[in-house]
Amino acid sequence: MSKSVFDVLRMLRDMDSLQVERHPLPDHYAVRCDNHCRELYATMLAAMLLASGEVSDNESRLYKLLLNSLKLGDNHAKFFELAQSINKDKLREFLRVADEHKLAQSFFMDALVLCRLDAPMTDARSRLLSQWVDLLKLDVQNLPYYAHLAALAIGLPTSTKLPERWDDSYYCVWDEFAGASELTAKVLKAGVDGGRWRLSKSLHLSHGWSIKNAVVRFENDAVLHTATKGGNVTITGCEFEGPVIKVEGVDKFAMAGSKAYSKHLDTSKITAFELIAINCVEVKDCYFNTQGARAFKTIMLKSSTPQFSNCEFVSCGCKLLKGGALFAHMFYVDKCTFKDCVAIIGGGIMSNFMSDYDGYIDTQIKSSAFHNCRSLFYDDVNMGGGFFACTLGSGRIITGSHFNKSGLRLSQGSVSKIMIDSTSIIDSSVRGIDSHQRSDNCNLSNCDWYYNGYGGSYDGITNELFEWFISELDDEINTHLEKKKRSIFQ
Repeated sequence: MSKSVFDVLRMLRDMDSLQVERHPLPDHYAVRCDNHCRELYATMLAAMLLASGEVSDNESRLYKLLLNSLKLGDNHAKFFELAQSINKDKLREFLRVADEHKLAQSFFMDALVLCRLDAPMTDARSRLLSQWVDLLKLDVQNLPYYAHLAALAIGLPTSTKLPERWDDSYYCVWDEFAGASELTAKVLKAGVDGGRWRLSKSLHLSHGWSIKNAVVRFENDAVLHTATKGGNVTITGCEFEGPVIKVEGVDKFAMAGSKAYSKHLDTSKITAFELIAINCVEVKDCYFNTQGARAFKTIMLKSSTPQFSNCEFVSCGCKLLKGGALFAHMFYVDKCTFKDCVAIIGGGIMSNFMSDYDGYIDTQIKSSAFHNCRSLFYDDVNMGGGFFACTLGSGRIITGSHFNKSGLRLSQGSVSKIMIDSTSIIDSSVRGIDSHQRSDNCNLSNCDWYYNGYGGSYDGITNELFEWFISELDDEINTHLEKKKRSIFQ
């Protein structure tokens, strides 16, 4: 019987090296940089490992995984050798690269995870990290959050809570351990309570859903689209980054105690929340800052009026859409603030149907404030900047509110009714209704009030343009407005 010696250690080494191929990390934040920048980045990480002398097997394995995520192969020995020749010039070059490509946060996080992987931080590594904080100009107030994320990545206990609007895109390589989880149809159907989530590809759902106490980041132009008959969509205590949410046909859409932020190009013509054919809409105690995107568009069922209460809209709006914060047929707004919102018309609110016949409920604006909201269609930016309406009902439309550098453009309803009551209008213009349709207790200061008679023209607006204004579905600029559009954006 022959006897041969099998090299178990060699096979174990080979199997260990295959772990990098079989279980890779996601692409690194720095993978978008050129090869020189990525190699410099990897060399500085190698120096952090070598600072304590011996590099453990776990540290070496994780470093190889990072090299692969940087698209640099897994030849760690090359970068260990390069680290030995680091001098002041190379440090200066790395700092330049880190500033130019915003690599400071990702580098510090990577270094923290590598240096804390196997054992408590050594003195040498700790001193180097301290120097990096200063050289990379990191905010020292964020250090506990970096430590929190590193602990999650390593599997250590931590109780630190990340602040609102924490951008974890710099740490995408650690998403599986410390970053946001992917939001899926299955997760939404079960209901979400807490956590950090990302939506990296569009979802099309045929059922209602609920989400509370969560942070959700929308990526890659993803849309969360729900189309169903019945059911509810409920959002409570959440924070959204770049949301594009479209909901159709549910019984109720309820949103409370939540925040939404975004920055879009106007040419994308984005609406953050589009609500269609819903029986009941309630939005309260929320904050919206949707730059380059309209915050809400609602096309409701007959006799349904969306309710907005105690909400704040700041810098909302798209220059190519109607209604910066809100585009709606009817609505009820109470104790809301609209500041620096902008749209082609109706920077704060654009409404195209407000009537009290056939069971429809009158639109109302109560105890709300409009500051520096603009309609770009008009040369007079205050004209319809706060509130632009094409048709009105016969009740008190605006009560107890404040308009400052945010004009009103209203179409006349019944001439016998008061439409504006207990409201201050400052440095703004009012168009479309007679002055006797405001109550005596309104406060006017530098207010330009213009009315040219019941049934008269719409301040020079042609029938063609007026039809576009009141169109229910076409809220984009058509070919007849191209000339005006060019004048606005030149």
